[in-house]
This record gives sequence, structure tokens and C-alpha cells, in this order.
Amino acid sequence: AAMSGKILQGDRIVEIPGCVEGSTAKHLLDSLQKCKDTGRMEMKLARPRQPVSGGPVDVSQLLRQSKSDDGLIAQPEQPLYKAALVEVFVRCQRFGGADKTASCHRFDSIPLANGLIRNGISCQLINYSHREHTQFIEVSRNFQALVVRCAPGQIKAEGGDPAKFEAALRTLRQSG
Repeated sequence: AAMSGKILQGDRIVEIPGCVEGSTAKHLLDSLQKCKDTGRMEMKLARPRQPVSGGPVDVSQLLRQSKSDDGLIAQPEQPLYKAALVEVFVRCQRFGGADKTASCHRFDSIPLANGLIRNGISCQLINYSHREHTQFIEVSRNFQALVVRCAPGQIKAEGGDPAKFEAALRTLRQSG
């Protein structure tokens, strides 16, 4: 369905009038040039569906990098504890890293999260990004447990500082 308004983070452009499947970059540039005069361009967007890993903690201020949570079971309505499984998405690597599947999650993230969920613990899948370090720490304070599946090399490859990330996790742990 066509939408009007601003493009939001995570939206995908699925159609631009005048550009059909197989169009070249020149077609796209020509379409962009035409909109230069009016400042408007019509296009169809696809918004990502609400993830199943959405749960008791509001994580909407963090960028969602994964394409889907396919295979993740529903979160418990009354969780015993609130947990998050933390991943890193490396933008310059296919699917976000060599350990990721086409969903952009680590190959073991969904099974790990499902194990927690089956035991009455909510488990939301979130991404750490050094560009959102402060927001990540604020959101993480609302969880009772973090399952960290971030390799220091991935944080560094994404432009972050693994020592800063680890120090922040230690501070969270010490604060309760």
C-alpha cells in the first residue's frame, strides 16, 4: 500500500515510478533529477513488520538491523524475568557478519531466545551500535539480564570501541 509522509528508518523503497525491475542506476538518477525541481518524489515503501521480539521493554529508540524474527516464539505475557539477547550488525559485511543468517541474526540467536522464552523469561533481540551507545545503555537498564553475543572484533569492525562497550556492561552489572 502506498504511504505518504516521511521515510522512516528501516523503510525499504520497493517502487519508484518510471523505474521497473531491471532498471539501471541511470534510470534512478533520471527519476531523482526530475524531482529536484518540485522537491517531491513518489515512491512505494515497505515498512518492516513489528518484530515478535518486541516485548515488555520498549526498545523502539534502538535501530533494528535484523530483517525478521522468523522462528521466534511469542513472548510470555507475565515473564519471570526480562532479558535481551544483544547482537552486533556489521554494515560492511554480508548479512551483518559471517556468523549471521539471511535474517541478519546470529545463527544461534533464535534458538537461544526460544529456550529462555520456553522457561518463562522474555527475550528481546536487540542490536548494539556504538552510534547509539547512550541509548543502548539506557534501554538495557530496563532488562534484568543481557545475553551478549557480540564479538569484540565485530564491534571494532563496525567502528566501535570494544573496551567502552565492556566497561558499560560492567557498570550496568555493578548497578544491579
